[in-house]
Amino acid sequence: MKRLLFWFVLIVLLLAAAGAFVLTRVDTGFVASTISDAVKTATGAPVTFTDPPRLSLFPLGVDFGRLAWQREQPDKSLSVSAAGGHARVAFSPLLSGDVVVEELTLREPALSIALHEPPAGMPPATDAAPAAPAPAAAEAAVPSDALPLELGQVRVEKARISLTNAAGDRLAIDDLHLSLHNVRRHADMLLDTGFSYALSLGGRNISGSFALKTTVRYYAPNLTIRDLQLGLTPQTGPLPAALGPLALQGEAALNFATRKLRLQNMALACASSHAELSGEADLTSLSFAGALSLATAPRSLAALWSIRLPQQGEDRLELSTGLECSPDRLALRQLKAAQGKTRLEGTLNVLLRPEPDIRGSLHLGDVIVEHYLPEKAASAAAPATPPAAGKKTERVTSQPAPVFPTLDLSLSVDSLRYKEMGAQGLHLRLRGEKGRYRLQDLRCRLAGGDIAGQGSADLPQKRYGLNLKADNVDIGGLTHMLGKGRPAEGKASLTADLSAAGETSEKLLASLDGKGALEVRDLHLQALSALPRDIPGVSGAIPNRIARVQVPFTARQGEVTSKPIVASADGLNANGQATASLPRKHLHATADVRTLGLTIPVIIDGPFDKLSYTVDPRFLARMATGLPGALLEGGAQAGKTAGQTARDAGSAIDKTVRGAGGLVRGLLGR
Repeated sequence: MKRLLFWFVLIVLLLAAAGAFVLTRVDTGFVASTISDAVKTATGAPVTFTDPPRLSLFPLGVDFGRLAWQREQPDKSLSVSAAGGHARVAFSPLLSGDVVVEELTLREPALSIALHEPPAGMPPATDAAPAAPAPAAAEAAVPSDALPLELGQVRVEKARISLTNAAGDRLAIDDLHLSLHNVRRHADMLLDTGFSYALSLGGRNISGSFALKTTVRYYAPNLTIRDLQLGLTPQTGPLPAALGPLALQGEAALNFATRKLRLQNMALACASSHAELSGEADLTSLSFAGALSLATAPRSLAALWSIRLPQQGEDRLELSTGLECSPDRLALRQLKAAQGKTRLEGTLNVLLRPEPDIRGSLHLGDVIVEHYLPEKAASAAAPATPPAAGKKTERVTSQPAPVFPTLDLSLSVDSLRYKEMGAQGLHLRLRGEKGRYRLQDLRCRLAGGDIAGQGSADLPQKRYGLNLKADNVDIGGLTHMLGKGRPAEGKASLTADLSAAGETSEKLLASLDGKGALEVRDLHLQALSALPRDIPGVSGAIPNRIARVQVPFTARQGEVTSKPIVASADGLNANGQATASLPRKHLHATADVRTLGLTIPVIIDGPFDKLSYTVDPRFLARMATGLPGALLEGGAQAGKTAGQTARDAGSAIDKTVRGAGGLVRGLLGR
């Protein structure tokens, strides 16, 4: 037995020595020439070797030095080169007819493609792409997991790729490295690659670097990707460098038979932002169903693109939702979002085709409106440049007819605030289709009062309507919200049924029609305190509060009429009427104020921004001639004449009316 083993080892050694001797006698120039001729036959251009390839037996393989291949065509130029490399083949699998490359290395390979303008009259290229298979055949076609050969390890070092076109655009990939391990059937393959890129496109430069590391397994028809780590670091271009590396991590599985892609814990992170996505995508219908979560700093992220968002509130947005999307539909389930104290919950369904359809129910917490309003520009807009003389103006093309979606939206807000003004418990529902919508179930609390109403909008006809009812609104609280202080106190109720039509605010005011009524209870005006309390007959006669004020009104084509205006209090009654022209912004009102046994005629007239408040001059003339003695009972001071008392009272009344004018102007915002 020992003798048999000895002879077997001796024979193997002799065969190896003989193989090595034969390899040393092989004409490597002949091998290089054979390879070059074979490449020329296949591609039309030969490959040249600076140093002929060298064969080796231990290990079995080939080493080659610098090589180059180049082909010129009228429409493009191609060239390939490499500084060298080597390939190692496993010996034992060859005995059974299998090829297993244990190691393949390429050093500094380079690929260059230059596209030219084809000469005039040149026929199109004949390299036509193969016809696409029929849909049924394409769905049935599943790639096999059989490999033409197995690879133990592939390494590419410092590769370069260059692509240019006739317009001067250029794509350059430099310092590309590739490491691929264990390329075997039904095995885990490790991929590690990275490169830097530079793209010059139409005068714009885009550059950065890319890196990818993952484990891939293919078992037909399933492709599994695990431990995915993808990084993109922008330097110039639409993605700012300050965005930092974009890192993508997670796992994925693709079924080539069903064309379904499953994503698990797929996370994308960059500066100030982190997003996670899980679910399943159908590549045939381009649809997705799963879950999405997002955490970002909106202001910091927008600032990277020089976009300034409002600087108020917390710079932190968190969002999570169930997500279903396709080219025709978007659905958000169990939507939750939060920024500072603002919370959003609800559902939203958007159908894009065949007609837009938006449905959903949303609930908001506390909302501060100014936190979401854009900041005003620091400088005024440049004046428009008039068209040059003699230059023809461009013809305005007709705009396509607007498409109005079907709407069925419910919205509720716990608290809605804008500066000092705020509403609580806001709820509304918007329904309709084809541009004709109804605002239903509108209700909220404003300044301690209850607001309820409904409205309508006919967008094609540009007609609008509003039916509103308000109860027990605190006038002082409302004026304070509006930034007017508290010139008045009391409780107000309002009913209004109004309609208007038009494209601009001016047209809407000019077309206002409807009716309503305003009632104020327990009204106190600061202007009443302007009355001198030491004037005979006046002291103690003017009440601090007006028990009730009633103002019914009607509107027709922007002309508002109120008649009669009635006010009553202890020791005071007033009756009057008013007309206001909203298009002309003009008001004319008269009132008879009965107090102290007198009837004082008051006149208010003028444009909204410059109203005049006066007492009828005829009344003041009568006051100047004296008052009947009955009016002075209990009110005249000893030693004063009736005429003097009347003049003092008339002057005080006129001053009071003018002082009240300042109050009304303040309420109107002038």
